[in-house]
Amino acid sequence: MLRIVEIGSLRPEDRRVLAHRGLKGVREVLADVQRIVDDVRQRGDAALAAYTKQFDKVETESFRVSAAAINSAESELDGTVVKALKEAADHIRRFQELLLPKSMEASLVPGRPTWRVGVNSVPLASAGAYVPGGRAAYPSSVLMCAIPAKVAKVKRVVVCTPPGPDGKIPAAVRYAAKLAEVDELYAVGGAQAIAAMAYGTAQIARVEKIVGPGNVYVTAAKKIVSEEVSIDFLAGPSEVMVVSDGRSGADLAASELIAQAEHDPAAVCVVVTTDADWGRQVNTELESQLADLPRRAIAEEALRKNGRIYTASSGQEAIDFINDFAAEHVMLLGQDPRALFEKITCAGSVFIGDYASVAMGDYCAGTNHVIPSGGEARRFNPLSSAAFVRQIPYTTVTDRGARHLGEIAATIARAEGLEGHARTAERRMSR
Repeated sequence: MLRIVEIGSLRPEDRRVLAHRGLKGVREVLADVQRIVDDVRQRGDAALAAYTKQFDKVETESFRVSAAAINSAESELDGTVVKALKEAADHIRRFQELLLPKSMEASLVPGRPTWRVGVNSVPLASAGAYVPGGRAAYPSSVLMCAIPAKVAKVKRVVVCTPPGPDGKIPAAVRYAAKLAEVDELYAVGGAQAIAAMAYGTAQIARVEKIVGPGNVYVTAAKKIVSEEVSIDFLAGPSEVMVVSDGRSGADLAASELIAQAEHDPAAVCVVVTTDADWGRQVNTELESQLADLPRRAIAEEALRKNGRIYTASSGQEAIDFINDFAAEHVMLLGQDPRALFEKITCAGSVFIGDYASVAMGDYCAGTNHVIPSGGEARRFNPLSSAAFVRQIPYTTVTDRGARHLGEIAATIARAEGLEGHARTAERRMSR
């Protein structure tokens, strides 16, 4: 099923390609997406209506989902789904509250409170979240994108998601929007939704930041509009890396690989192990578990195209490869996963031990599933409440502080050849 590759056999160029595998396909669609973005910027809602008809096969001129439709969603859902979404929302909110940067002020020199420094954490005024949809429903993405923004106290949170074949937003997505306290929900998707949130239309006012996952067209649109609006990061297809020393169940590894593979034929699903025989057991398990999978064809294509079992000759070789790869999800199996976790420096999100499944993080453990992929975990953090605040540093100084700091500042300024800097610092010293 998965080809077995020795890490030691990889050439430097092979390692480089693996480490920079992200955003495959984005460049190929940039020109087409640029035209859509420009059209929405120029024609606004008329362009949104035209693209919704073209891509979603839905004719509409009004995109906002009514408060009544949002409020009625709970009654349209099975009680077990309602309960699960409520619990997931609560866990996500609690974790995001822990991550929220706080305003603070302090004196840096004990016993000499002659100047103080601090930071004021200020929420963004508005944020937009893109949630994939159309023929599927992703209420979890609504929770993951909107709750961090609301925890940060963003006043206006907008969600755009494609309409289904009936022109409506699924009840689960509408109910998630209510749980997340979304202010505006719009039935519009694709690159056109990103353009609408970035530049604004008559119906959809522009936002300060756009976050959330999407296909290659959505990602390309985020790349284009990032010149004028803040974004989270450019995410590629779903990924999982399962790591094991061979002393844990191959069935668990296979199930994690399949869970990501069923997302998309472009999903990346790899194993890293020091035990090649255990890797072969994983292949056997994959064939068995795929037999009755409803999305078998999608999963098999992803595993065939993008699945590999990488074998390491030593633990250190495995660790180096894990950090170079910087996978979106890393699943650590085996007898002492905590020790291995402490050596991982580049990963989107890590799941430690045989009982922790990526699916739990995707939906309800509290951590976010909007995570950098394609090796971008080397540069970006997962989406969190911290992404929706500006941290503004400030300084207050007394007359005594000015004399102390002024001398230091003037000395360094003259060392850099900036006399104006030195003089403005000294002017405070003599007041």
